[in-house]
Amino acid sequence: YSFHWTGDSEKLYVFEAPIDLMSYICLHSDSWRAHSYAALCGLSEHALMKMLELNPHITTVVLCLDNDRAGATATERLTARMRESGCNNISAERSELKDWNEDLYKKKLSL
Repeated sequence: YSFHWTGDSEKLYVFEAPIDLMSYICLHSDSWRAHSYAALCGLSEHALMKMLELNPHITTVVLCLDNDRAGATATERLTARMRESGCNNISAERSELKDWNEDLYKKKLSL
């Protein structure tokens, strides 16, 4: 399945693309290795559901999809799908701009 990192904590952060996953880690680098991360490489649920299947220690999912209409729609759909599967500790974290890579680029320009 998709581009991912598996940590030991109960948290899984989910992104649309590997570049956004890596950008998020650059922006939030403290103890990043402790958590799990997955890039969906689009908006399909397959990588997310596989991560949950293979890692029963993950009980919290943070959807970090793009800050656009498609990302918002996918967040609703994925939240419903995870709840159907018994995962209820779900939240969303949005980038300031369209995606985490644009946020990182803006931060680097301001340095």
